[in-house]
Formats: sequence, structure tokens, C-alpha cells
Amino acid sequence: MSNSNTRNRSDSQVPGHMAESNPSSANLGREGSLANPRAPRVPMGAGDFNLAVPEGTIPSGKVGYWFSENDSGRIAQALAAYWEPVADKNGVNITRASGSSRVHLMAIEKIYYDEDEALRMDAYRASMGARDAQPLEGGVESYVPNGAENKIRVNSDPFA
Repeated sequence: MSNSNTRNRSDSQVPGHMAESNPSSANLGREGSLANPRAPRVPMGAGDFNLAVPEGTIPSGKVGYWFSENDSGRIAQALAAYWEPVADKNGVNITRASGSSRVHLMAIEKIYYDEDEALRMDAYRASMGARDAQPLEGGVESYVPNGAENKIRVNSDPFA
């Protein structure tokens, strides 16, 4: 029996945390030991996002969007508006978990997307003009700086 306080083990018997600090264990560092290999570390900020899809997944000439399942039939509405489900290389529609439901990746031809965006912007601008045409009660018009009347007026189209 030896009086030595050191134990001789092969590197395959040394736990990973000890092998990393043992200079005689082939200097494997963070990748692990020979008996317990680990994949290279991917930093948290550099990983893939849940809704990221590989380049080329959305067909050329189309625009993609994630639609959430809900009780009001959002997916059915999207299908009626010419949105189509995007499938992976195996033909399976691409979906992801989102809270307690799922989101579906769908695509539409760019011409229809541009039409929808123009309609949405027109409705937004019209609502801004209608809001600006309403008289203010109190607020800006009731403020009289240095006894002079307030001449500030917002254009009905803030984007013009």
C-alpha cells in the first residue's frame, strides 16, 4: 500500500470538471473530456430565434408572415386573403409553438401584400385626418402662452 495522497486514474475515469482542471488530461478545456465529449458552446445572443427560417424558405416573389391560431379564425381569414402555408423540404407546413397556441408561417405574392399595405396606410392616414379635424376641448387650444392666441395646427396628413 502506498502512502501517497495522490490517486492515479486514467483520464476516462476522471469526472469532467476535474479533467478540465487537470493539466495532464490532454487539455480538452470546455469541449469536455474524451469520455464525455460536449458540442461546441453557442452563446445565448448568437443562437437562432424561434421564428427564424433558413434563407430561401419563403418562395421568391412572395412575402412571409407568422399568423397566430386563435378562436376568431385568423388562419381561415389568411387563407381567404390568398395567404398560403409555407412548407419545409418534406412538405410539412412550418409552425412553431407560441405560448399556449401555435403560429403558422404563411406567404403571399408581393403584389397582393403591397395592395394590402397601401389600403392599411390609407385607412391610417384617413383616421389621422379625421382625428385632427375634431375640435380639441381643453388641451392645446386652451393654453394661451404670454396672452397670445395659440396658432399651432396640425396638418391633416402628417406624412405629407
